[in-house]
Amino acid sequence: MKIGIKREEQLIVTESVYRIRSDETLIGETKEDTPVTLLMEQVLDKENLKRALQQVIRNKGASGVDEMTVKQLPAYLKQHWPILKEQLLNGTYHPQPVRRITIPKPSGGERHLGVPTVIDRFIQQALLQVLEKRGQSY
Repeated sequence: MKIGIKREEQLIVTESVYRIRSDETLIGETKEDTPVTLLMEQVLDKENLKRALQQVIRNKGASGVDEMTVKQLPAYLKQHWPILKEQLLNGTYHPQPVRRITIPKPSGGERHLGVPTVIDRFIQQALLQVLEKRGQSY
């Protein structure tokens, strides 16, 4: 008897959306064998997350729409990491809106910028580190 498993997984990261989708029937394959799950395991690896946090702190930057500063991020992650991790693994995490700001251009006029939350920057950095490593191995 063959057992089919129906699944749908998504990985969505900030406004520039990266979407990895799998919606198919599998025969004899476990969820742990899927490319999305393997990617997320690498993204959520403790050492990768430490490096991502250090990089976000080094980069500094303004707070997003939630007004959380980079200095507040470590304490926030200590308290909320289990929920955030579960959302990332389940594909239910949704990035916050981007705060829009304008800065003056040296030549006159204004330049419009979007500032993501520090949480979203942390997740983006963790994903970037894994994707860059994969790109270098090819």
